[in-house]
Order: sequence, then structure tokens, then C-alpha cells
Amino acid sequence: MESLSYRHGEDARNGGVDITISLTPSEAKALGSDAAMLADWFDTALWALGMLRNGSNPRGPIEIDPTTAEVTADRLNRVIGDLDQLLLPRLQGVRDAAVRRHHELGGSINALASAMDVSKSTAQSRRNVVLTGKDRPSNWETWAIKGGPQNREFCAACGHPATPTDPIVTTADEDSYRIHQSHTQNPRDGFYRTPTLDRDPQNAEDYQDMTADERDQLIQDALDSDLDSAAWDGRGIYHGPDGTRAGGDDWR
Repeated sequence: MESLSYRHGEDARNGGVDITISLTPSEAKALGSDAAMLADWFDTALWALGMLRNGSNPRGPIEIDPTTAEVTADRLNRVIGDLDQLLLPRLQGVRDAAVRRHHELGGSINALASAMDVSKSTAQSRRNVVLTGKDRPSNWETWAIKGGPQNREFCAACGHPATPTDPIVTTADEDSYRIHQSHTQNPRDGFYRTPTLDRDPQNAEDYQDMTADERDQLIQDALDSDLDSAAWDGRGIYHGPDGTRAGGDDWR
């Protein structure tokens, strides 16, 4: 079954080449929002290669603003952040999970060394780190197997999880990106003022419009979050923007 397809030239969206990765229903269900995030960071890698090899940024609206063709430190900051902080740790987690499963299924050191294109001693050492190293399995290996913490959704723009004070919203355009609401509110962000389809739980009117299930989910997301929120007091009670209170020991 082919999972990759290509469209070239005039058939491509930007006139170059469109690369499509097709997932089966079971793959799409298992990956969830991770699929879109990984695709976005792979795209960053291709964008970076284009800039580095051409010496310019081919994706800017050059006809409107010629300065968008420049390779700037700010653009490379995004490249480095996407690759170093977001993509590479996840790829290593996938690799580690595959090495562990390879061992569990009886895979030999010879086969592992061949797959890694290294000596047997190096392959053995790498496998030992995965199997018996400190703090193993790593957080990213666990992510590769189980997904994000408490299956929380991650932002397609920055890769960080949703929080009670910065929920994930859907952009009201053909891309339908799932991003932190804060990206649409920061004047320095590329998503600034992008219309969204979602209600804001920190807005009193929107909070009142939420169903009981939606409010319960908001509370559960906050309880699952490892980040502090100004909306929570020391007793674990959520204070809605309209003064509504929920949570606490009785709720738990």
C-alpha cells in the first residue's frame, strides 16, 4: 500500500511539488493530532533546506514585501526551535521504542547493528542505554507508545500542550489548524488575529454558553495539567470568569 504521493509543477499548490502522506483509519486514530504536528515540523525541515541551499526564503510574499526573501536570524530561530526542541526528541523517542520492541521480539544484535549501520559493540551499547539506562523509558519513548500526557492535545504551531488558560482552538480557514489561542492574540505571532471557530473559556459570555460536559472537560484538563493556572486556588477549585466555582475535593 503506497502511503506517499506527489504532484508536480502546475498541479502542485505552489507550483513545485506537493507531497501527500496518506494514513489508514487505524493510523489516523492512533496518531491523532500528533500526525499534523509531525508533518508541520517535517515541513520546517524542508523549508530550512530550501533556504540554506537557495540562500533565500522562497516562501515569503516577495511581490508584496521583498524583505521576506531574506534568510534572517528570526526565521532560523523558528527552524532551530521546531527541529531541536520539538521534532528531534520525538524522533529519538520513536527510535528508542522501536529498539526496545526489536529486542522484545528477539531481534539480534547483528540485525540491529546492520539497521543502524554501526558495529555490533556500538549497537549493543545503544540498546543497553535504551533498556537499562537511567530514567528509562524516556518521556519521549513513552510518548511514542502512548501519546501525549493524559492524551492532551498539542498545539500545531509550538508543539506544547493545551492548558486551562491557553486552550487549543481551530483556525477558521481551509487549513483548520489546531493551535493555542494565545497565538491569535500575540501581535508578533504569525497567527495574530486569525479567526477561530472556538469559544474562549476565559471569556465570561462564552463560559456561560458551555455545556456541563464542556465545563467538566475544562476542569479535567486543568487537573491533568502540570502547569499552574491563575484560575485555580489553593484548594483545587476552579474559578470561572463569571465567578462560577467548580472542583475541589468533593468534585474529585
